[in-house]
Amino acid sequence: MSVSSAEWLGLLRREYLDDFVRQGGAAVKFAVVDDPAEAARVLGTVAHQAEEAGYLVLGVDAARVRVHMMQEVFFEVARQVPWRQLARRAVRGYYVESGYRVPDDDLSAEAVAALNGVDAAMLNAELRQRIHDMLGRGDELAKDFRVAMLWLCLAEIWKGRSREDSAAIIEWLQGDLRLISAVKQYLIFRKIGRHNARAMLSSLSAWCRMVGLPGVVLTLDIRRLGVAKRAEVPDGVFYTKAGVLDAYEVLRQLIDATDDLRGMLCVVLARPELFDDDRRGVAIYKALYERVWPDVRLRQRDNPLSALATITGAAA
Repeated sequence: MSVSSAEWLGLLRREYLDDFVRQGGAAVKFAVVDDPAEAARVLGTVAHQAEEAGYLVLGVDAARVRVHMMQEVFFEVARQVPWRQLARRAVRGYYVESGYRVPDDDLSAEAVAALNGVDAAMLNAELRQRIHDMLGRGDELAKDFRVAMLWLCLAEIWKGRSREDSAAIIEWLQGDLRLISAVKQYLIFRKIGRHNARAMLSSLSAWCRMVGLPGVVLTLDIRRLGVAKRAEVPDGVFYTKAGVLDAYEVLRQLIDATDDLRGMLCVVLARPELFDDDRRGVAIYKALYERVWPDVRLRQRDNPLSALATITGAAA
């Protein structure tokens, strides 16, 4: 049996976007959709609902991105993140919390100091300490991510150096930096790879909450994993069986990371073949299959709140 898209999307909004995730929870939901047009509508509606609710909305398509490599997933995400905008939200928040009036278009310490009649050097030192204290709270942010966000924030308060100081940091986050030596002056000494990409993704959701957003909604379209023949892939990424297994491992890691994530909803869009095919389907990777396939299936209908839902376009 299946669940109508209207019912599933409504529950996703009420139970997760408006409640659980907004309060700091995290979840990975699998939606199995057969019809391509309906799949596109489901993805579009999830993104629209999340944007309306104030979330940072990100999307990864396995047809274009090698999702069997966690760092490639993060790099694709990082290319969609408005890093400077988030840094400006953080800096503006620090000013407001301290009782300062803030210009509309200039967050530099000099501009804010002039508007409030205080010494720019003292304000600069005060703000830098506040940013250090805030970013150093707890263990929600990975060390390298914390350092990167510090420099992005400082670039906003150091007048005239925003582009210079943030460009290399953003290239590093997006995986486009050729030489790690370009960011060593910022105390970052390693590139983002398979070993730390998941921690970076977790840090991103925590950072969004720190700057005032409810969290992150990530849509992950894995329908391409079901294509078994290279000849059927005219362009984009083709996945060998080994690549499919690695992609399932990435998904397994995301599910197991939900206890550490803060404010993240990941919606994974799949085709029915990924649960029916005994050669490339999820069943070949038991560690993932056992996490998403329901232990108890009702005869009457699917449970729309389970980790896995088969969705149709029929009315509720």
